[in-house]
Amino acid sequence: MWQGSGDLPEMKMTFPKWRVNGNENLLKLCTKFEGMPEAIDLLTQMMQLEPSKRISVKGALAHPFFADLQGHDAEMSELASESAFV
Repeated sequence: MWQGSGDLPEMKMTFPKWRVNGNENLLKLCTKFEGMPEAIDLLTQMMQLEPSKRISVKGALAHPFFADLQGHDAEMSELASESAFV
């Protein structure tokens, strides 16, 4: 909690705390990723609510989920520098 948050009119200090099983929920919602643990791991890291725990863009691009795209850096740089992205 931050200082003064308890003084807010709608703030309830006894707000319930729920346990969340993110991977289980992701598997239910993202059925196309079934059997793809790398995809679920990447999504889990991307969906962290606390920014300091969230994966960076650079970290996400280096994630094993994108292993088949690694080595195509020149192609990606060329696409990013095209005038359509300016």
